[in-house]
Amino acid sequence: MRPCAAHKTTLPAAAIAFPHTHPRIINVTLGTRAAEQVGRNVELHDQQVPDGLWDDLRTQGLIRSDVLTGHGGGRDERCL
Repeated sequence: MRPCAAHKTTLPAAAIAFPHTHPRIINVTLGTRAAEQVGRNVELHDQQVPDGLWDDLRTQGLIRSDVLTGHGGGRDERCL
């Protein structure tokens, strides 16, 4: 099973959450080509990504072992 699916999330949601795993990142700006994408991006940003996903990605060598994770599922109250 793919890592995101195993954690009941999607790759786009994980991609949006990943930068927020670092405590110095408080904002990620997403580009869009159409107005419909704004709503989708908001929904993806609002999805909780389990911290266990980052552990699995690290174990599988899909993110570096020194990447900081466990920062609230990629969410930080400073940017909500």
